[in-house]
Amino acid sequence: MSKKVLISLHDVTPYHLPRLQKAEQILTQWGVPKISYLFIPHYHRKNQHLDKVVLSTFKQWTAKNRAFAVQWLLHGYYHLETSKNTHESRSKLSLPIGKRLKGKYLTANEGEFLTLSPPEIRTRVQEGKSIFNGFFHCSPDVFAAPAWLFNEHLFPILKDHRFRITEDHSFIYLLQENKKIPAPVITWATRTRLRKLVSQIGCPILNRWWSGKNLVRIALHPFDFDHPATINSIEKVIKNALNKREAILYKELPPAARGGAF
Repeated sequence: MSKKVLISLHDVTPYHLPRLQKAEQILTQWGVPKISYLFIPHYHRKNQHLDKVVLSTFKQWTAKNRAFAVQWLLHGYYHLETSKNTHESRSKLSLPIGKRLKGKYLTANEGEFLTLSPPEIRTRVQEGKSIFNGFFHCSPDVFAAPAWLFNEHLFPILKDHRFRITEDHSFIYLLQENKKIPAPVITWATRTRLRKLVSQIGCPILNRWWSGKNLVRIALHPFDFDHPATINSIEKVIKNALNKREAILYKELPPAARGGAF
């Protein structure tokens, strides 16, 4: 198959372990062959409140054998926007209006890297890499900002730390090559009844709308697996995609898919 799909499970953290276990069971039943896991080092600052047994169980879970191939990515640090005055911070950074609106309305205060200063970004990237290494005994080379939101300071810092790849809602960025790949993302929302309904209906439509794209991303979240109707919608989209596309990991991005400069 010439067309590709990247399937990813976001927000992989001890806090979500029961949901992650359920998600794995379902994805295995569907025959998904490859999944990228987005690891959060310190989700919403909750790790210090988790039982040591939970943390140990999570670490064992990360190392287990699976029926599908996995690539681990670094997904922010807290997955939480921590600026005291986010409106003022966004204004000072002269963020594009689109990013301001997304940060305000499309995420539950989780655009962590949208308003951080360069020193704050550098610290969280460094500490995130250190925790990632403790779990997986290697350094991550793919970084995904929470909610796909970030400011202009992120790219040079990721390059300095030898990350190869990052992404936003529309593109995958090959940092060391200064190239970007068009790769629209299909993802579900579950925070409100309206968001659930819209995404359950809209995601299959997007899957058909983007059927001509060489590369499409399907992004899943642990809370998706709390809702049977959302699970049904995800199943339709994934099975349709796997019938028409080859599932790949970020490390398998084909040269032919690589796009223009950024």
